[in-house]
Amino acid sequence: MTAKSHIASRIQKAIESYRENDYEDALLHLFPAMDATAKKRYSKLGNASRMKKFIADDHGIIWAAATGMLIGSINIDGTDLPSAVYKFARCTLIHEGGLDRRISFNAPGMVMLSANDWRFPPTFIPALIMIVVMAPENKGLTSSTDLDYGFLGQKLQIDQLWGDKARVQGICDQHYAGRQ
Repeated sequence: MTAKSHIASRIQKAIESYRENDYEDALLHLFPAMDATAKKRYSKLGNASRMKKFIADDHGIIWAAATGMLIGSINIDGTDLPSAVYKFARCTLIHEGGLDRRISFNAPGMVMLSANDWRFPPTFIPALIMIVVMAPENKGLTSSTDLDYGFLGQKLQIDQLWGDKARVQGICDQHYAGRQ
């Protein structure tokens, strides 16, 4: 049996906005779903800590889903990926109404990172959506989306991944076996 929830509703809206190339709106819907999921996992942590830890938990899957590359931990002038997403995207979007000038999601096919310029391909957004959907804490949820997502040579339907991190991790492990 599947259940509809606020998390699933936010993910549905994030996907709809992403499809319309409205990346800020997609993130605006995504971040509450991400925080709610992170709160399930790390209920004793404050908002910033749990969000960053949640992103850090799956940074390898995020990079693989967004770029097809296996990228390790990145730290530029004291800012790592979870901190950049939290500080430059989530906080400024929610508290100031827009993305920080230091982060963008409009560089198709490329990643460019420096202290004042974190550029990601638009595919970074469904990668962030995927880590929320696949979180074991969200098992049993559903949404009415049919977003097909190319992931390391396989076509996945986002709505079939609710709570199934093992499936996604298995695809990563198989794809990168012997390449590290």
